[in-house]
Amino acid sequence: MFVQSQFTIVFDGSFYRGIFEVQAGKKYQVAQIILGSSIPTPPQLFHYLNHHYQQLHFTKVEQAEVKHPKKINPKRQQRAVQKQLKQKHPVTKAQAVLQTEFEQHKNQRKHHHARLKRERQQQQFELKQQKRKQKHRGH
Repeated sequence: MFVQSQFTIVFDGSFYRGIFEVQAGKKYQVAQIILGSSIPTPPQLFHYLNHHYQQLHFTKVEQAEVKHPKKINPKRQQRAVQKQLKQKHPVTKAQAVLQTEFEQHKNQRKHHHARLKRERQQQQFELKQQKRKQKHRGH
């Protein structure tokens, strides 16, 4: 089985985020960590990944296209890296997956809170009706 992993550091305006991608066969997983407001050093990154890898929360994406990396000329690779660094917001597959997961969780929370609110209002209404009946029951 072919396993490929990639760790990308992205600055989103206020914090540095680390995006960890793992592709094993047709299975693609993504995890995200907040690294802080100052740029992390390589020893800090190695320490974090070595000691806290088990605590990473990976999202699971069922299907993934399998890409086998081919040898790239080092100069061409360096130019590609510089081009990516100059881009304002690098949109990667991992960021798209994390964004969709965030949206799903947001919708779930929204529906859950709306349901709780409806239930609470229904209980208050029933309590109010019960109090009305108690008032008019006896003279």
